[in-house]
Amino acid sequence: MREILLYHKKSLTVTVLLVAVMILFWQFFAMWIGKTIQNTLVQRIEQQLTGRLVVGDIDLTISGRVRVRNVFLYDQQGGLLAKIPVMKILYRWTDLTGGSLGLPQVEKVSLQGSEIWLTEDNGKLNWDGLLHNQPAGEQNFHSQIEFESGKFHLQSGQLTKTVEDVKGTLAFINSPDMEVNLQGKAAQSLLNVSGHWGKLPGELTLKIGKIELVEWSELFASLPLSYIEGGRLENVTVVAGQDEQKALHMSAQGDFTGLNIAGKLNIRDGQGTFIGDADGIQFSELSMLVYGQQAIGQGSIDLKDNKKTLDLAFSLPDADPAALVTGLTAQRPLAVQIQVSGQLTEPEIKGAFSLPQVSFSGMAVDAVKGSFTFRDNRVALQDVNGNIQQGRINAEGAVYVDNQSYELDVTGRNLESSQLTDKDVHGPLSFTGHVSGRGEDAVTKGNFAIQNGKAYGIAFQQLTGFFVKRGSAMELSDLAVRTAFGTFYPEQLSQEVLDRLKKKEMPAAEEELKRAVAEKLIQQIFR
Repeated sequence: MREILLYHKKSLTVTVLLVAVMILFWQFFAMWIGKTIQNTLVQRIEQQLTGRLVVGDIDLTISGRVRVRNVFLYDQQGGLLAKIPVMKILYRWTDLTGGSLGLPQVEKVSLQGSEIWLTEDNGKLNWDGLLHNQPAGEQNFHSQIEFESGKFHLQSGQLTKTVEDVKGTLAFINSPDMEVNLQGKAAQSLLNVSGHWGKLPGELTLKIGKIELVEWSELFASLPLSYIEGGRLENVTVVAGQDEQKALHMSAQGDFTGLNIAGKLNIRDGQGTFIGDADGIQFSELSMLVYGQQAIGQGSIDLKDNKKTLDLAFSLPDADPAALVTGLTAQRPLAVQIQVSGQLTEPEIKGAFSLPQVSFSGMAVDAVKGSFTFRDNRVALQDVNGNIQQGRINAEGAVYVDNQSYELDVTGRNLESSQLTDKDVHGPLSFTGHVSGRGEDAVTKGNFAIQNGKAYGIAFQQLTGFFVKRGSAMELSDLAVRTAFGTFYPEQLSQEVLDRLKKKEMPAAEEELKRAVAEKLIQQIFR
């Protein structure tokens, strides 16, 4: 037993000594590796950079990885490109022990907690030109960079976003030629980037499952939208390419749904598809509620030569008139065609409409149609016309969206007068008037004339006057009747003639008889 214990004691002592020797050897080896890396790898990298590289501590892990702490990379102008708390570099053991620590010998690089700044300005990236051009035939970096819980700070135009929890790889086939496969999260949007970059031409594809528009509203700051209140993009694919001349090209396509916009067009529940590039954006299969009415459409935004112009067409096949102008009695369907064109910042909105019937000031007008323009919450109506009592009516003017009032100039031709009054009056009526107010409370004022008509069986050549119509109530003034006996005015009626007519006294002269008949006619018409 004693011999066995002595044997194990000797074995344990030898083992401890061997471990101690190995630890000492490892420490010296790690120190040597760190100094070698400092003198070779870092120097070589700096020689290939147009910018500046700053590193902190360098040591060797038990797993054989070179660990570099606190790495900072700057561009030629001193702008920060990358900050890496921990970078691990994997070499073959033969290269480690042999001192071959150049870029071509790197097997793999792991970046932990890294932050990368990527900025695009007029098609140029801040990383462009970071590496010197390599002499022909010289070996380049052809390894893999692995990201673990990194961050990308992106800036392009008005867009500033941070992509967090970045994971994935950059596989360098022959630096700077690389294959990209990265995933990350920006706000609530999951991003996936894949493709080829470096060797020209190159192309990267960004796929996004869902983007909440409120979180990315700066993308749409140049559009004529006061405020994006909601909505999201889905199945978005963005392709970034670089041609042989190193010019950057970008395109995107996807769907949008639940779009809510407050602005010149009050849009709710918008949906559709889009495809676009630097020249413009095409929209198709558009469907939305405009002021609560269902609309469909398509169109484009032209971005060529910095034009920023709109060309959108919408159709409202069955709009509710009461939702657009309150107090207006009208039959559905109200069909509206809308064209939005011009500058993004100040678009022109115009269109045409039709509906079966509309009533104002107690008059029902059938088969109404016309055109309009919309600006500053004011709808300007042009060429509005319809049918009324075998005649035609025309109108133009303004409808104010804020208070739902309107100011219209109205004319009518060949209307049947017997349908507009309870008097026994017949004949084609024409009028010119102005309608002001809201709905049935609107007031219509104007002039009228009835040509070659009859009143109570007695013919007249013309009946004219001024009218004020409030709802169903009508006030007449400045009336005149032209007959074969002459022109008569109500205020010129002779009291003597009226008294004689009441007593059924016959006038002695023919002229007085004619005048009595005319005065009796006027009494009947204007009583």
